[in-house]
Amino acid sequence: MAEGRTLTPEQTKSIKDLVNSLFEEEGILGVVVVDETGLPICSSGNIKEEAELALSNTVLGVYVEGAKVYQELGTPYIDNIIIEGKDVKTYISSEEGGRAYIAIFCSPETNMAVIRVVAKNILKQIHDILEKTAERAAEFFDRTEKLTWLTPEERKRWKEIAGFIERLAKKKK
Repeated sequence: MAEGRTLTPEQTKSIKDLVNSLFEEEGILGVVVVDETGLPICSSGNIKEEAELALSNTVLGVYVEGAKVYQELGTPYIDNIIIEGKDVKTYISSEEGGRAYIAIFCSPETNMAVIRVVAKNILKQIHDILEKTAERAAEFFDRTEKLTWLTPEERKRWKEIAGFIERLAKKKK
């Protein structure tokens, strides 16, 4: 779980509580929240534990590849992706900082407009929780010299990745 890497147990519990509140809406079958590396933060509902990691990677992959398509079409970002199948509808979106993605699996009758509104509210709250972690990380990693375990090449790459994520988050706003 992502909590061992970047989130405190309290933050993970707060996110899990938010996810569980989604089940007040009719038709929700399962929910998974994924971090920006594709690792699961939490899941609930009919998500099998042994499938959680593969599902998390898939959710992130779908969103990232969808964003690439939209960028090629001249749209700087996507707000959400809805996939409709015979037996399930899936809503995928990201919190504004791009540090967490949510996939909500619903029955075919579910009103996706309601899911979109509820999900955006949950994503805003997840963003607020993750912002605390980002601020702590920024204080610790404000200079790559503190990343003593990295080689000089890895430090350079870390700076490039951090800059890319920051630019992508700014485009989304």
